[in-house]
Amino acid sequence: MADKLLGNVLLALKPWFNCLRELIKAAHSEGRPVLVRFNNDADGVSAALALSHAWNWMKFLQHNSAAYSLGNAMSDLSIYSSEGKAPLGLLVDFGSNVESAEGIRHLIAAGAKVAVIDHHPLEAEEEHILLISPWVVSGNSSVTAGMLCAELAKGESKNIQHLNTLARISAAGDRSPLMKPTDADKKTAMVFDYLSARGKGRKGIAIYESLMGDKEQLETAYHEAVYKMDEAVQKALGVAKYSESAQGYVLYFPVDKVVERADYPGRGHLATALLDHFTSKGKKGAIIAYTTNSISFRFSNALSARDIIAHLKSVLPQSIISGGGHAKASSIRVPEDQLGIILSEIGEYLRLGKN
Repeated sequence: MADKLLGNVLLALKPWFNCLRELIKAAHSEGRPVLVRFNNDADGVSAALALSHAWNWMKFLQHNSAAYSLGNAMSDLSIYSSEGKAPLGLLVDFGSNVESAEGIRHLIAAGAKVAVIDHHPLEAEEEHILLISPWVVSGNSSVTAGMLCAELAKGESKNIQHLNTLARISAAGDRSPLMKPTDADKKTAMVFDYLSARGKGRKGIAIYESLMGDKEQLETAYHEAVYKMDEAVQKALGVAKYSESAQGYVLYFPVDKVVERADYPGRGHLATALLDHFTSKGKKGAIIAYTTNSISFRFSNALSARDIIAHLKSVLPQSIISGGGHAKASSIRVPEDQLGIILSEIGEYLRLGKN
C-alpha cells in the first residue's frame, strides 16, 4: 500500500517535475544563477543532496527557519545584484506556508523565478510559482521532500541507487512509513540532523557531501549525536513537568534549560526523542517543548498539532508569529511576552481532551 501511494504521487507529479527540469535548464543556458535554500534537517539535507547530485553547479544554502522572510529574499537578491540577472530560487522542504508568501512575492517582483518543493500541508498557493507538493495531487506529508527531489534528479542522473538511498534517509529523518530505511540510513539521518542543528552560520552542502563518502567520519559524528541526545533526554526528564490528561500524558519542558541554542538536539529533535522514550514504555501522549519565543509539539495520541495551532489563532489571534507543520509534529514562534498565556491555553486545550 505504501509503495502504491508513493508511486501514484510521483507519477501524478511528473508534469511538475518536467516543468522544473526545463526551468533549471533554461536558467543554466541563460547564465542565471540557481539558488537552493534547504531546510535544516535530515529531509531537507537529503533533498538538497539529491539536487546537487544532478545539478552540482547550483548554489546551496541551509535555511534555519520554517519561513522564507522578506529579509531572506532581499539577501538572496543582493547576492546576485552585481550580475544583473535575477536567480531561479528553489525552496526545499519549506515555503508553502503563509509566512513565506511575502518573501516569495518580493523575489518574483524583482524578476526572479521561484519553485517550492515542499511536503508540508499547504497553507498558501502563491501565483507565479511552481509548487511541487504531494498535496496538489491528493497525496500527504508522508511523501518527503527527499523523495520528491530524488525523483526530480532521476531525470538527470543515472545513479538511481544513490538517489534511492537519499530518499530512504529522508524517510528515516521524517519518520515516513513509505520507505524502509536501513540501519545505515537511520544513522546518516541522525548525523544530518546533528550537523544541521549545530551553529548559526550559513552552511552550504559540502559538509554533508563529504560525509556520504567517509564512513569513519560518519560513524564518529553518529556517536557524538547519540551521546548528546541521550544526555539531553535525561536532563529534560529532570526539569520537565509531567501530568495526565484525557488523551494520555502531557510533558512540558523548557528547552533553554536543557540545551544551548544553536546546538544539538534542537527542540524538535529532542521532543521527538522524548516521545520515543514514552512510546517505548507503552505510553501515548503529548510533548510540549518551549523556549522564550517558540513552542514545538509532538503527539503520539489522537490529538493534532495543527488543530491546536488553529485553536490558538482563533482564541489568541496575535499569539503566533509564524510556524506550522504536520499533524503530529509542528513548531511555532510566539511573542515572548505572551508565552505564559499561550502555554496556559494549550494546557487547558489538552486537559479538556479536544480533538
